[in-house]
Amino acid sequence: MATTTQPLTNAASPSSEPAPSWNEQRGQAMGTTFHVIVGAVSSTKATELADHATERIRLLEDMWSRFIPTSEISDLNLHAGEARRVSGATLQLVERGIEAWHRTGHVFDPSVLSSICALGYDRTFVTIEIPDEHSGENPRVSAMASSLRPGCEGIVVDRENRTVMLPRGIGFDPGGLGKGLAADLIAEELLSLGAHGAVVNIGGDLRCAGSAPTDSGWTVEVGDAVAGVPPKLVTIKEGGIASSTCRRRRWQTPSGEAHHLIDPTTGKPAKYAADLVTVLSATACDAETIATAVAVRAELATDRRAVGAAVIVRTEHDGHQTASGSFEAFVR
Repeated sequence: MATTTQPLTNAASPSSEPAPSWNEQRGQAMGTTFHVIVGAVSSTKATELADHATERIRLLEDMWSRFIPTSEISDLNLHAGEARRVSGATLQLVERGIEAWHRTGHVFDPSVLSSICALGYDRTFVTIEIPDEHSGENPRVSAMASSLRPGCEGIVVDRENRTVMLPRGIGFDPGGLGKGLAADLIAEELLSLGAHGAVVNIGGDLRCAGSAPTDSGWTVEVGDAVAGVPPKLVTIKEGGIASSTCRRRRWQTPSGEAHHLIDPTTGKPAKYAADLVTVLSATACDAETIATAVAVRAELATDRRAVGAAVIVRTEHDGHQTASGSFEAFVR
């Protein structure tokens, strides 16, 4: 995990008001680990809200995972060409994917399902096997996946009727987008339910909302030992953090090692993907989509239309780092 919320220590109230009670919960979902911290007026309320957050993470996984046949995403992919009724959360997921696709000049593309499946990532990562050396691709890739082509043009989202229609030949893969948006939705929901403050971290896609336990804010460790980037502690009071790396989620194919950061112009793993990109932005969803796009294409880091006011640090294979924004101001 490239972004880690630090456990609570020496939590104190920032004013004369009674200090809130804090509850932490950890678990596994969405193919990764999660960490939730919630503050509320009492320990009972904090525990209740943390339990709610855990349930919501697992519910969103059930709706969004492409590895669950009954999920709404699986249904959309199976019935491409038909308008399918979905939940409000799934409408938002698809809309955010399309928005990020446009904003990044199609570099962030949640419709590269055919490419990722053809490389062998057609089941949960822990069960990926080496493809048949004679076929050149994984023999378990479904006929549906092998016929897909990338691009979000033509996806129809009907908010009034709460339906989504994927064009025939298009497959939607939430990937990190789903983790980031889930963190945002749940953190915001916790505040609406009475939380004093909350952090939701799903696989390193992290959203801080409301008040932190201390005046300085939340302490978050960023970096990745696998990517060769030493960890640093940053503080953030509100917003999202996410990292993207080509050094994790790698597997063997007949043509060599592959990774999950796909260049949509080639349908192959990005040739010059960064070892690590860390982004601080207003939301975890924005941080995730920007980190992925900048990891694939370095020049996007300075494209204000694509990244807005985000703070970005990109680490290359030789360890060289480039930064945009005032990232160092966050480092403790």
